[in-house]
Amino acid sequence: MSISRLMQMGAAGVPTVQKQAVVFVGSSSIAAYEWIPGTGFGSAYSVPSIPGSYDCFFSNNKDAFFVAGSSNPYVSAWAWNTDTGFGSALSQPSSPQTVYAYGGGDINSADSAVVIGGQAGGSGQPEVVAYAFSSSGGFGTKYSNPSSLLGQTVRQVNFDPTDANVVVGVSAYSGFSVAKYAWSNSSGFGSKTTYTAINFGNCYGIDFHPSGSYVVLTTSGSPYARSYNYSSSGFGSLVSTPSSGPGSETNDPAFNSDGSVVALCEFNSPYVHAYAYSSGSFGTKFSNPSSLPGGYRESVRFSPDDDAIFVGGGGGSTKVDIYNWSNSSGFGSRISTPSAANFRAQQIAVVKG
Repeated sequence: MSISRLMQMGAAGVPTVQKQAVVFVGSSSIAAYEWIPGTGFGSAYSVPSIPGSYDCFFSNNKDAFFVAGSSNPYVSAWAWNTDTGFGSALSQPSSPQTVYAYGGGDINSADSAVVIGGQAGGSGQPEVVAYAFSSSGGFGTKYSNPSSLLGQTVRQVNFDPTDANVVVGVSAYSGFSVAKYAWSNSSGFGSKTTYTAINFGNCYGIDFHPSGSYVVLTTSGSPYARSYNYSSSGFGSLVSTPSSGPGSETNDPAFNSDGSVVALCEFNSPYVHAYAYSSGSFGTKFSNPSSLPGGYRESVRFSPDDDAIFVGGGGGSTKVDIYNWSNSSGFGSRISTPSAANFRAQQIAVVKG
């Protein structure tokens, strides 16, 4: 479900500092660090033990941290404070629905509901599940399951920016790569829509532009990345595909802070791409890093202040690649990877404040 010490004037005219952090998660491994713009990694946070996980994300209020994966209870949360790090584990779902959350999870804009998606636990069981949530009480009541199932594994799940829909990328066995359920924060899942016109193999990644008007998909089928119009009604028309690369299946698109750049990971070399982006269109591709990642990559995030880009995955001896970044000139020099973070980082989360 996207790093500077921002100096702001407090009520008494005293500058206050917004601390920043980056967290890497993969399987049962987790590493978390303060991020200091212009300097790089600061102190490491103490981290909790986590179940096998494919995804991680923060609440919008920045007071909770989540992982989602294939181990019961399939989604877990901890209190979070960027100054001090992880707090106590929050209450887990009391009767967790079995959903092997290969598609990860997301929290709605109101921080009142969490959704996970993946492989159903058995015939006739749902591929997406949602729970009420509060940062003070943890997970609450499970929403009723969708009345109409997808019939295939979810590879990515997101609330849309208006909380009007739960959007999913799927394994395209039934003639569509994406679908959505109408969503209500009070009543949960509504009607299902499948998009047979968007049928380009497995959809591994979905990211909404900060404006909410566009969405980028990464897929297993050529041309591997696509940008669509989007509204609370759902997916609209195709706007653009990259004119240069990628050449194989892609994963985990991510926008920079103002939506002027979009990055994505690739299974084959050069493993990471970044493009200028405007009005829903892919623009000029930034030059590849001078020192490429060592193998396939699955996750990418910009630092909150767009001064660095983090790339994680499973190939090569270095599993996490960090580069200085400029929104005008692109990839810069490498930043050393902390040894504790050198594992298959299937997802990366950043937070500021």
